[in-house]
Amino acid sequence: MKKDSNTSADAAELRRQAEARLRADRKKGAPGRTEEDRQRLGHELQVHQIELEMQNDELRKSRAEVEAGLERYTELYDFAPVGYLTLGRNGAIRQVNLTGASLLGVERARLQGRRFGVLVAEPDRASFNAFLKKVFASPENEVCEVALLKGGKGTLNVHITATVSQDGQECHVMIEDITERKQAEEALRESREDLDRALAVGQIGWWRLDTRKNVLTWSDENHRIFGVPKGTPLTYEAFMATVHPDDHQYVDTRWQAALRGELYDIEHRIVVGGQVKWVREKAYLELGADGQLLGGFGITQDITARKEAQAALDRMRVMLAEGQKIAHVGSWEYLADTQTTVWSDEQCRIYGIDPAAGSPPYDVMLAKHIHPDDAAALHEAFSAALRNRAVYEQEHRIVRPEGRVRVLYERALPYFDENGKLVKYMGASLDITERKQAEEAVRAAEETARQRLMEIEDLYRNAPVGL
Repeated sequence: MKKDSNTSADAAELRRQAEARLRADRKKGAPGRTEEDRQRLGHELQVHQIELEMQNDELRKSRAEVEAGLERYTELYDFAPVGYLTLGRNGAIRQVNLTGASLLGVERARLQGRRFGVLVAEPDRASFNAFLKKVFASPENEVCEVALLKGGKGTLNVHITATVSQDGQECHVMIEDITERKQAEEALRESREDLDRALAVGQIGWWRLDTRKNVLTWSDENHRIFGVPKGTPLTYEAFMATVHPDDHQYVDTRWQAALRGELYDIEHRIVVGGQVKWVREKAYLELGADGQLLGGFGITQDITARKEAQAALDRMRVMLAEGQKIAHVGSWEYLADTQTTVWSDEQCRIYGIDPAAGSPPYDVMLAKHIHPDDAAALHEAFSAALRNRAVYEQEHRIVRPEGRVRVLYERALPYFDENGKLVKYMGASLDITERKQAEEAVRAAEETARQRLMEIEDLYRNAPVGL
């Protein structure tokens, strides 16, 4: 503004001197100038006037461009996607754009002269003050992340970049809203913690290999499964040292096959602290065009409890099968969805069927194995149980392949899912042929005794008097 005033004063003085000189020349009569000189002078003056007008137009155009540029700069400054501030050495706000004022939740006019530090959340003020001192002590850009108080409407996480001015009396600050990024990072952290907890509950560890960076990373759960302390160098040799001696060759063979592109999904034993464990491993390897191992990712699950439970279940199945064989009791299932039956080995033996041949379909059983006189009654009893979703109970005869007839007692219970839908019937078949034969013998003996008793009574009744 001062420069513009000086320029106007200089121009006025120059014009005053030119007018004075022109009046002096007129008084002198401008001797020696001919008409031709005056015409040439007039022409030069006209040309000069046009030049001045053209220069004046250029000046006005340049001024308009400068003003337009200033307006664009102001708009860019005020409406930039980040906040811009100028702070004094004491942290007072000297300038702030509209975006910065909006981020802070305070009108721009009310921010002038206010210390920026009071807008920082209490837990971050000490770190921000240390950051500001560092900015004024170094010519380099400095960065920090703090939480700001947004006009009493909660907090705002921001990333701050600041640099000191050339005269060292103020610094230029850029603030960027990173609240969403912080929230995403927090959500990701919580998700990772949840995943780690889930993997720990499932006793599942993982590892990641990057041969290009020569980095092998194990999860905490993987360290626990293999009994390898954190910080211990992790190598293939260290892993193989934990493998059970009887499984060593199998594991190494499968790993070498995986290096040739085959699937690596195996179960094997490891020895940790003298204790034998079972693990399942699955890995996805990244191989280069030349077959070189570039990296991979794998999971390890401790399946010891599952293996022990499976072994116990196998023992129970053997005991159940032996018990069924001794008691001559078979078991069977009828699956409602597929309308198929599954028989135990003893059930097959009772019917005289080779267990290796599998369970016969229901209609084949009725037509081929059930006594013809009992097939209709059996079918009606089982169909009624299905309709009513009730207990099935029936005695019937079967005909074995060699032609012998046996009598069975069957009882089955229905099982439903959580929605009340029938899933299956589980039943047992007891061979009661001997019991039926014994009952028949008892009835025959009772009938014989009854007949003999009636004969004796008739004898006494018809005997001569006095007998």
